[in-house]
Order: sequence, then C-alpha cells, then structure tokens
Amino acid sequence: MKRTLIVATTSYAGMGPYVSEIVNTFSPEDDVCYFFHDYEDDFFKKNVKKELHGKSVFYKQANSAFNKLKNLLFNSSGYDWLILDLCREWKIELVHYINDIPPIKIQRRLESQGITILSTVHDLQPHEAKKAWYKMLRQNIMYKRLNENLQVAKYLVTNSMEQYRNLKSQYPDKEITFHSFPSLVTKEIVDGHDEPEELKSLSKPYILFFGRIEEYKGIHLLYKAFVESAELHDNYTLVVAGSGQLGFERVADEKNVVMINRYIKDSEVAYLYQHAQCVVYPYISATQSGVLSLAFYYQTPVLASNVPFFKSIIEPSGTGLLFENGDVEDLKKQLLSLVHLDMAAMKVKQKAYYASHYEGAAIHDSLLKIYAMEWTERDLLNIQFGGGKIKTRKQLKAWIKADFLSYKMQHPLAARFTYGENWELFSYMRNLRYLEYYINKKQKPWDRIFKAYYWLKHRKNCKKLDIFVASNSVGPGFHLQHRGFRHILSGTKIGRNCEILPNVLMGKKRPDLIDYHIVIGNDCYISTGVTILAPITIGNNVTIAAGAVVTKDVPDNCVVGGIPAKILKMKGDS
Repeated sequence: MKRTLIVATTSYAGMGPYVSEIVNTFSPEDDVCYFFHDYEDDFFKKNVKKELHGKSVFYKQANSAFNKLKNLLFNSSGYDWLILDLCREWKIELVHYINDIPPIKIQRRLESQGITILSTVHDLQPHEAKKAWYKMLRQNIMYKRLNENLQVAKYLVTNSMEQYRNLKSQYPDKEITFHSFPSLVTKEIVDGHDEPEELKSLSKPYILFFGRIEEYKGIHLLYKAFVESAELHDNYTLVVAGSGQLGFERVADEKNVVMINRYIKDSEVAYLYQHAQCVVYPYISATQSGVLSLAFYYQTPVLASNVPFFKSIIEPSGTGLLFENGDVEDLKKQLLSLVHLDMAAMKVKQKAYYASHYEGAAIHDSLLKIYAMEWTERDLLNIQFGGGKIKTRKQLKAWIKADFLSYKMQHPLAARFTYGENWELFSYMRNLRYLEYYINKKQKPWDRIFKAYYWLKHRKNCKKLDIFVASNSVGPGFHLQHRGFRHILSGTKIGRNCEILPNVLMGKKRPDLIDYHIVIGNDCYISTGVTILAPITIGNNVTIAAGAVVTKDVPDNCVVGGIPAKILKMKGDS
C-alpha cells in the first residue's frame, strides 16, 4: 500500500467519534500516519489510542469565529504548510482527508509533489435547516467551497451506497469507492453508566430520539405523532435528547414529553439506549449516519423513515421498522406496532448486522485496500461495489489473469485441446475482455476492425453456450460454473471474484422500468435457477441459494433463499 497520512480537520458535530473510531482500527505496524486538528477540548488527543500517538501530530487551533471566517473567506486552513512539511518528512505518498475535500490550493501543491489525495465525501447536498441568517449564509458559502474543491478532486470515498451511486452518476471521470460507516460506539460510551438527571423521575417506559437537533432529522414529525396519539402519550414518555434549536412550537398541554436539550455526555448514552422501549429516527433526509450503530450495539428496537440510507440497511436485514417519510399517520401506526412487537428476532438481527458491518476489522481491511489504490488502477475495480472498465493493456492482462485463476485448471494446455469445459468457459470470458478493451480504450481508426471481430465472436459464443454476459458488467475473477443458460442484463455491475451457476436470469421486475440497475458486490455465489429482478443492490460475500427469486436489496455477508428471497442466515453467526 502507499504510505498514507490521514488528515482530520475537525471533531465538531459527530466528526470526532467518526474519525477516532476509524483511526483506532489501525495499529502502529500499519504504514499510516495521522494529523489531527484539535480544539480546546483536546478530543482527538484524548480519544485516539495512545499507541498511535508516536505517529500522530495534534495541531491545536481554537474553533473561534475568527478562524472560521478566515478559512471560509480564503478557502484554506492555517496549517497547510505543516501538512506539506509532514509529507516531505515522512515520505507520504497518499493523503486521506477524512472529514472533507481539501481546498484547491493544497490539492494542487500536494499533487505537484507527486502525492495522491483521497477525500471522504460526507454530505454532497446540504440538509434542510432553519438557522439564524448568518449561519445559513455560512452554510451556503461552505457548500459553494465544497463544490469548488470537488471539481478539482480526483479520488473520492463515501460511506453511503446512495451517495456512491450519485457521485458515480454526477462525476463519471472521478475515481470513487466506498467503505462502511464506522460505529459511533466508543470506549467512553461502553464504559459509561450515568443516568441522565432528567430521567430519574420517569415512571413510564420511554420512546427515544437521540442526536443533535436539526430540522432535517424530522423531530417535529415524531413530536406531532406522539402528542396526537392518546395511546402513546398515556402509556409512554417521549424523550428527545440532544442539543440544538427545536424549530417548532410545543403544545401547551403536552403529556409525558421530556426534552433533554443539552449536550449529552458519552457516559450517558449507554443508559439512554439500554433503557429505551425503542428509538426513532424520523429523518426527512439522510445521506449517511452512524446512529444505527448505537441502536444495533445496544439492541434497541428501531423505527426510521424510509429515506434511502435507512431503507437500504433496515429493509433487507430486518433490523427495524420503516415508516413513510414525512407521513405522521404512518409514523403513529408503525410506532404503535413497534412498541407491541416481540423484539427478540429483531435484536438477534441487529447483533448480527453490527458484527458484520460495524466491527473495526472490516473497516480497517477495506481502508488498507483503498490505500493500496488497487481500485484506481482498475485491476480489482472498486473496493466494494464492482464496476469499472478495461482501458489499458495492463488492465486487460490483469483481468484475464484473474478470470483464468478462478477456474483452477491443473492442466490448461490439455484442457484446451481436449475440449475441456473450464477452458471453453474461460475462452468465453477472455474474448469478452478483449471486446471490453476495444470498446473502452481511446479509439484509433483500426480499433474498429478489432472491435467488430471480438463482437462477432462474442455473439457466436453467446449462441453456442447459451450464455449472455453484457460487456462491462462483471468484475475480474468472474467464474462461469458449467455450461448452460445465463442472462446478465446490460447495465448490471458485478464485483470481483463472483461465481454464477447455470439457469440464472438477471432482468427487470417490469418491462416498462426505466431505472433497472443491478449492483452485486464482491465474492458472491449465485446458485442454479436464481432469478434477480432489477432495480436491486446485493452486497459483498452473499450466497444466493438455488431457485431463489431476489426482488429486494440484500446486505453484506449473508445467505438468502426462497420465493421471494429472504435472509436465511448471517455469515459468521454460530
């Protein structure tokens, strides 16, 4: 991997736990160094594990109005010079700006030294907000700067599948990848046992909202649903815990509502979740968030709006309930349903999801692969969701080699001249790779001849083997197991090292669909007789059992089967 410097520019508004939980997955043996912009509270110095301090710089600069204004007006930070010096001193090859996209000036200076810049994109578009005019002005300027910096950036990473797709669509010329959002469950939260003072007199079970209070989080919808439902406010207490301006008028005669409108200490978080009847996330919009990690860790039943981020996790995994975004009546209905449900099955699924997605080892491994920059060379495609195109001879050779190795032929020469099945199927894939190369490469006049030759040969192979794999649809290491019908819809994106058995169809749910994307991750096994109907996204390391009809999104690390397909087990479960 490339020697990497992780740059954390802020610990404000949830960014502190986000950064520290990612950084703490690394060890001193990893070829990674760290730069932290700390404020007066020394958050990073306190929360980054001690064994990494020897490879870290903690730069202290006040989070003052003057510094905010200066950075905003000049689109630069006061420590760019120090980052440049550290890169020279530590012989850094890649700088990962983990909070944001760096200013244009520092991007160009780093690139002039041959250093690659990787930027994490958190919120591509601003959320709904009601703030003082000067705060709204600052937000507008910040997003203007973000867009300016984004135009120059070449390598991007995000933690949201929905945002990943949007970035790929809006910026086809940029290299974009994904890793899972880290858990927000810090050591301080786990070790904390403090009961908030405001809850000590409660006599009824409570429904929880936890987080900074912002308009886009839809707290007004939850409040309205609670105060309008006699069954809810007569039997439960609504607890809204977090700092910020409510932005709506409270009802004069409200019953059983507790507003803990202050900063919630880490030592109080565990109590809030462990003792809640359920937690509600009524967001109007959400790009990516770590709030589900808290609920899943403490196995607190969840109700969330069906914005794409929550829906993509909760619906296929069964880790909570969803309500129609913005619909107060549906929120009431689903909340009443949730508080009366037997939660045992949901809690088991939450525990399994947390283990497979939020544990540090998975994020650590993903980031090391990203820092190796294999994904930008297209030899192994994007780290998690497949895709990409063969544009160079080097890539063509690497992809063909990966396909060849998937067949594990002990005597390939003998297989070639004795009509071996594996050689025949590998030959199909090799010809397809050449076709993809001549479709994607920078065109020269004579390339049309080669493209026509490989296209005609591909048509012949499709008819001969009754297998249709669309060009630019499958990643390296793709394995066709046995002869027999397979149809992979044009526009499908399948990651690396996937295996597909005969009689597999990938098509549309309805013939009139315009959005009929199929995205399948890495290391997936699709058994015989499977039907996959678009639009759909299937995660990494998924096994689809024989005869399944898959119509809904599937998370990572699971086995699915049935008609319609459901999760049969999470991999790693005992």
